[in-house]
Amino acid sequence: MRDKFTLNELLLVALLMLVFFSAQAQEKSVSGQVTGEQGETLPGVSILVEGTTSGTVTDFEGKYSLSLIEGQNILVFSSLGYKSQTIEIGSRTVINLAMEEDIEQLEEIVVIGYGTQQKKDITGAMTALGEESFNKGVVSNPLEMIQGRATGVQITQSSGAPGAAISVKIRGNGSIRSSNDPLYVVDGVPLSGADVSPAGTTAGDLGGTQAKNPLNFLNPNDIESIDILKDASATAIYGSRGANGVVMITTKRGKAGSASINYSGYASLSQVRKKIDVLSAKDWRSARTQLAAQTGNLSYLEHDYGASTDWQDQIFRPAISQNHGVSISGGSQAGNYRASVGYMDQQGIIESSSMKRISARINLNQTLIEDRLNVGLNLTVSNIKDRNAPIGDGGGFGGDVIYNALTANPTWPVKNNDGSYYQFSDTERNPTAMIDLINDRTKTDRVLGNITTDFKIIEGLNFHVNLGVDKTTSDRAINFDKELLFMLKGYGEIRHNESINYLMEDYLQYDKIIGDHQFSIMGGYSYQYFETSWHSMVAQGFVTSATLPTDNIGSTDGSIIPSVYSGGTLSELQSFYGRANYNYKDKYLATASIRMDGSSRFGPDNRYGYFPSAALGWRMSEEGFLAGNGVINNLKLRVGYGETGNQEIPDYIYDLIYEKDNTTGGVIIKQVKNGEIQWESTRQINVGLDFGLWGDRISGTLDYFNRKTTDLLYYTPLPDPTIVPFGWQNIDAVLINKGIEASVSVNWLKSSAWDWSTTVNFTMIDNIMEDFTADNILTGQLNGPGLTATPVQVLENGYPSQTFKLREFLGYDSEGISIYANDGELAYVGNPYSDFDFSINNAVKYKAFDFSIFIDAKKGNLVYNNTANALFNKSSLGQAKNITYDELNAPRSLSDAGTPSTKYLEDASFIRLSNVTFGWNIPNEKITWMNSPRVYVTGQNLFVITDYSGYDPEVNTNKALEGIPSAGIDYTSYPRPTTLLIGFSVNF
Repeated sequence: MRDKFTLNELLLVALLMLVFFSAQAQEKSVSGQVTGEQGETLPGVSILVEGTTSGTVTDFEGKYSLSLIEGQNILVFSSLGYKSQTIEIGSRTVINLAMEEDIEQLEEIVVIGYGTQQKKDITGAMTALGEESFNKGVVSNPLEMIQGRATGVQITQSSGAPGAAISVKIRGNGSIRSSNDPLYVVDGVPLSGADVSPAGTTAGDLGGTQAKNPLNFLNPNDIESIDILKDASATAIYGSRGANGVVMITTKRGKAGSASINYSGYASLSQVRKKIDVLSAKDWRSARTQLAAQTGNLSYLEHDYGASTDWQDQIFRPAISQNHGVSISGGSQAGNYRASVGYMDQQGIIESSSMKRISARINLNQTLIEDRLNVGLNLTVSNIKDRNAPIGDGGGFGGDVIYNALTANPTWPVKNNDGSYYQFSDTERNPTAMIDLINDRTKTDRVLGNITTDFKIIEGLNFHVNLGVDKTTSDRAINFDKELLFMLKGYGEIRHNESINYLMEDYLQYDKIIGDHQFSIMGGYSYQYFETSWHSMVAQGFVTSATLPTDNIGSTDGSIIPSVYSGGTLSELQSFYGRANYNYKDKYLATASIRMDGSSRFGPDNRYGYFPSAALGWRMSEEGFLAGNGVINNLKLRVGYGETGNQEIPDYIYDLIYEKDNTTGGVIIKQVKNGEIQWESTRQINVGLDFGLWGDRISGTLDYFNRKTTDLLYYTPLPDPTIVPFGWQNIDAVLINKGIEASVSVNWLKSSAWDWSTTVNFTMIDNIMEDFTADNILTGQLNGPGLTATPVQVLENGYPSQTFKLREFLGYDSEGISIYANDGELAYVGNPYSDFDFSINNAVKYKAFDFSIFIDAKKGNLVYNNTANALFNKSSLGQAKNITYDELNAPRSLSDAGTPSTKYLEDASFIRLSNVTFGWNIPNEKITWMNSPRVYVTGQNLFVITDYSGYDPEVNTNKALEGIPSAGIDYTSYPRPTTLLIGFSVNF
């Protein structure tokens, strides 16, 4: 047995050795070097064994080495910016490869004013964002999709309400009085920029609210790309309307091939991210008892009504939203089509707030007359129904629903024993009653459409025509039930807005190549007509709650006379424009444009403005001294200068205007004639660098800009003698915005199984007023008891616009009274603009799975907490209102006034986890009729790291004074929610 066992051992060892040497005989190595077409070495090229996940990447000299086993005979070479190549190994052990550039990728097309251009030939400053770069999740309009994604573009939501207004600033403030919003162009149609829906009411001391975002009518699922033109050389082709930048929105088109049906949808759950830390009912009772003990005032033991109510819980809710979209598209070489319909139902996290949108869109393109004529049709129709919570920008002593949810006595019950709402007084209100007994709804219908034609006259010469119309009708019905103690007679208000915008554009474009010289020349004419009208009816004294007041607004008791208002405006814009592009050997680029705008908003003597621009580009990577360097594959220097104007001001500011004298019943002069009013003028210089390294493994842009606005339009006191105290003037001042923008993308890994990329954006902007000789301009008016209309911001020479001017809070004295520096003298204490903005996006794909995480941040921005200033004083506790724990524990006297000061000016720097998405592309090889099924989970606004004590550090309540915009003030703002959603999409 022993000998047999030894023999078995020997046979096993021999077998193992045979297997080992056999495996060694079947393994082989392949090595080589990868270069570009010009012989430059290519590091970072992915080399994958076909059908496996094993492989390698080339080193900095483009070299590689790879071990293979028998049966592995095909390698796949891939690199960003180059065409993938599949190579059969055969018996070779050395494989050198010259990779071919991917021309389609290198010649990426971007949308510019009046046409498109290859990205490599762009000389201006712009950011092009495609669908893969958009923020995912619950978004009610396209601007939310690009928030934080573009350098130099600051997007701030006025509130977290569905469809709320959004402030957009491209490269800072361009004006002190007129609009700072950019021009929006949808499929070639410039929108008017005016509010399309009515703003909120000031009735009931709620404070008015801004109109809803005018882009809510667009279904984000229909958006193909958003291109942002930033510097004047890029925007000057739009003249007076491009002073604050241009946002070009392009919708999806059909593609050649058989018809394809797509469905995409999601369901989401949102909730308030954070609540303000006010006293619980138990702690409120304890605090009032301590006050009684400290002061000997037994009245502090009163006003306990026995309940325990968290009023924030009463107004906030888990909000469920859903979105569904279906599209069908297809086409041939002669034309294409895409039609879509979408439905969105978004609940707000505050009870009674919501937005419902039904939208339909169709895009058609057809080539006719032997490919000489291309005709296009773009049409969007939408219906939006908004329900608005009773929240205002400037509520007074009574306040809105958030005001009262924060201050309401936590021992109040929600309802009386008989089921009616418990109401303490007309100024201390039940938040739940406000939500349930105020009905505020808006319905907005919008149609946007245009027809385009492109006719080839001769080779290279085309004639373009663009005819568009944008019409909106919006009705808002605001109802206060008579059960409300502060509206005993009930209240009904109907507001109707209607606007229409007609566009006619035509231009010639000539493209010619002569040897190494490429020319593109364009010239055209544009006419745009804007008309708005509005009327409103207000009535009070309703005797029944059986019907809404606005459903029977004539059924009052006659004790209060109803009011009727109406108005409207007309304006026209006529323009001539031209642009020339020159390209020599794909190395040297030049662009020049000019536009002449005539606006009816100015007097006859200053109606026309002239807006030129010029830019140069040098593609240094095409020069011989950089050829074959193996590191730099793209390097382009850009220098540009341009001038733009601003006509986004009220109509008729140059003319004599009368108004009704409410005292005598006659008319009086409201505005004197001023024919000298002229355009604001903005001049901007831009220097930029675009780069790509190691086959665009690392790529990015770097820009420096200096932007100056002069002849600033301002509604200012007029010098004596004058009939009216105020009027429009061009004031002597220069508003300067200058800064740096940088964006870098790194593709860490790219193979058939893995793809990992990172994009980092950085923006730093300085803003300052210079040569300003007039008195300082005040804005940023506060609200709340004792604070109403108190300004805390100034526009003054030598300081940034909207600089905070406040008393400097030093603490409390021994009596608990606030101490201020320099005997309470006002000082310049900072501004609401960040030192820098930063964002980072990581996107990882592994086979059928994908994961992305987006973080954005701001550093150094200040926010004035008007909410804390108005509501959270120790004296409020003495008045049986609620306060925060911080205020309770402060060494502050009951008699200390809530004086505006730096006590309420907070550093609102933050880091926000804005978006996380995990997706799975479900394998479906056996189902031939279904393509690309995908399920994904997204989280939005998951956490915020900040020292700011309010609901959200990124806030901008409208606190304008005399039309001068404010910035960085927070007053009972609607919180931004945290949202989780699950979505699904599929093609058929």
